Amino acid sequence: MATPNQELYPVILIHGISGSRLISKQTVFPIQPPPISKVEEEHPIWLNLLMSTVPARPIPNDDAEINSNPEKVTLKTLGWNLPDATISSRTVPITPAPWWKTQMTLGVDGITAFNDEDNHPVEGFKAIERIAPDIEPDFDPETGKDNRYFAALIEKLVEQGYVKNENNNQGNLVAFPYDWRVSPKGLNEKYDYFNKLKNEIQKQREYNQKRVVIIAHSMGNRVTQYFLQWVKNKKELGEEWIHENIERYIAVSPPWLGGPLAIRFLGSDDPIVLGKAAIKDLKSVIQSYSSVPWLLPITKAPQAFLNTEHFAFVKENSKAPSTINNFQPKTIQDILTDGGAEQTTLKYQQEHYQNDNLIRSIVDGDGGKLVECPPVQKLDVIYAYGTPTHVGAYYISSLEEIDGEQTKSLRVAADLNDTGGNFLVKEGIRFEIEGTTTQLIDGSTHSGDGIVPYGSLTYHKHWQKNKSLKTEIGDHGFQLSDAATYPGHEEILKVNEGINKILELLRNVHFD
Repeated sequence: MATPNQELYPVILIHGISGSRLISKQTVFPIQPPPISKVEEEHPIWLNLLMSTVPARPIPNDDAEINSNPEKVTLKTLGWNLPDATISSRTVPITPAPWWKTQMTLGVDGITAFNDEDNHPVEGFKAIERIAPDIEPDFDPETGKDNRYFAALIEKLVEQGYVKNENNNQGNLVAFPYDWRVSPKGLNEKYDYFNKLKNEIQKQREYNQKRVVIIAHSMGNRVTQYFLQWVKNKKELGEEWIHENIERYIAVSPPWLGGPLAIRFLGSDDPIVLGKAAIKDLKSVIQSYSSVPWLLPITKAPQAFLNTEHFAFVKENSKAPSTINNFQPKTIQDILTDGGAEQTTLKYQQEHYQNDNLIRSIVDGDGGKLVECPPVQKLDVIYAYGTPTHVGAYYISSLEEIDGEQTKSLRVAADLNDTGGNFLVKEGIRFEIEGTTTQLIDGSTHSGDGIVPYGSLTYHKHWQKNKSLKTEIGDHGFQLSDAATYPGHEEILKVNEGINKILELLRNVHFD
């Protein structure tokens, strides 16, 4: 049994949204019902493209075997590992199986599983190393695309002497997955997550006789922010506990001010593209997640750093020409209301966030505690920039008859393109562009990482100007050397630039 190097700071890894596997104890199979009434084995539900019954049309690769046997469709055959630029014109519409949608959907409280289905996160490193277990190899020989998530970073840490905390082994490297579908309220009530995280940090501190380093990615930074506020506001813990137990907090690709992309998936009926699979009919599934309001863009006071007053524009008359002037600005709440999220996202925003003293307002609010600098002694922010990044969308509103009732529906105006001004509009999506968009946070013309806008990634620069803060803040932004294959947001955990920076902060070591 390996023994951890006592010179190393223990590390805890916290993933982002959709960044860990989910499993279910199935009572039916996704393709065919079993011959018995109950199945005891646990089966993956995220990520697993056997969630689909059949592709909506044949896969455009002339693979007769796959087209005649759609149950054999896997993430690999659907091109999960291909860059979006190579497959945008030939995506395969996928209609999720009802079984899968039921497994992935949460109940009306946004916390418990729908219909009391028994599904939950996978524990340990296997949950975050590779989200799609049926992809081989890690590197696609044709595209060079890296299919791993945390695996590349973990491999480098192990090379440096870190020992995984698993299989009853007391290691100094810990993966701490959570149910990324639920809000902090849900993580507390259903999983006791923050108390367990506190106990693990204490355990690592005592065993290794060194303070802990937290490395969080994407929405994992929201989880970490909340955890630190939770500790700070407990009388028996407070900031003293943070300073005694946490050496450094490394925030990777943090959405400090949220991201407009969340609005689109909550309000419109656009499919989500994974490789060559365009997964349809997921709006109601995503709306059931009480975690998503965490990611909505924060407006009011900090909105200047997102360079726009509005993130959504709507054209009510679908017959009118799709020109910029025919679209009117709408608030986030307007879009979520028109998108049918009043009893889900907007309700969760009030019940899970607005009423939580550790967060407060998000939707059309000032961000509350989320725009406060984390109460740690050392904060280091690692992020990539230079990729065209979603900062808004233009929607066409129409009425559709669903179950005998006229219901509003929003879809992105895919025929709308515009090249003027501070942003680029392409196929109805508004992008900030490297070399074009002027950033108010620092005066640069950088763009974000493909998912999170630049001003959101770098809001810590605003904290750096506050001389009364006791936190030492390090800014570690860089432009990826291969942005075509590695756009930035998730890939930063796979490329040398990102991994080396993390290793530098842990031990001042470089890797080629």
